[in-house]
Amino acid sequence: MNWQDRIVSDPDTLFSKLRIRGTRIEDEFILGLFVYGWDEVRMLESYPYLIPADL
Repeated sequence: MNWQDRIVSDPDTLFSKLRIRGTRIEDEFILGLFVYGWDEVRMLESYPYLIPADL
């Protein structure tokens, strides 16, 4: 899967910041969770509308 299929930027959403397609979750937020020690399982349990390809 190409990352560009999952990460988008839209001038009408979140001031054109990069986000996960279909959500209002910024890529920086996901990266921050990894920095704080979250793993993929915890993220997917906490945000059930994400899929593994989003991470």
